Amino acid sequence: MTDIIIDSSKQTLHVAVKATSWQTLKFEIKVYDSDGDTILEEIEGTTKGCSNWMQPLKLKPSESDGKFISGLFHFLLPGSSDFDYHASFNLIEDNTFLQPEIKLAGLSLNDEVVRAGNFHISSVG
Repeated sequence: MTDIIIDSSKQTLHVAVKATSWQTLKFEIKVYDSDGDTILEEIEGTTKGCSNWMQPLKLKPSESDGKFISGLFHFLLPGSSDFDYHASFNLIEDNTFLQPEIKLAGLSLNDEVVRAGNFHISSVG
């Protein structure tokens, strides 16, 4: 679980996914309440036709303390192995990319590679 700090005085939060390799990346992003079980928001998308994807969250920075954001990433690869895959998963607050970012990379061993990335949010401000 990657901890990330949000400034609760800011106005907007976005999630961003960037595929830095040529494979199509399908993803499912969920925002969980602080109990870790209750899903507050679900987003699905793909990088097919573009390498950068970004979407605003309904979750406001002032409501984010203790919440979790989870991403499940499916790298859709050709029918053989030994292809590199690369992607990054970020949160953006008022047009500023926050650190850390989650980097997903490796070498494929089959037709589809599935990886997960998770943020735990703490807020200040």
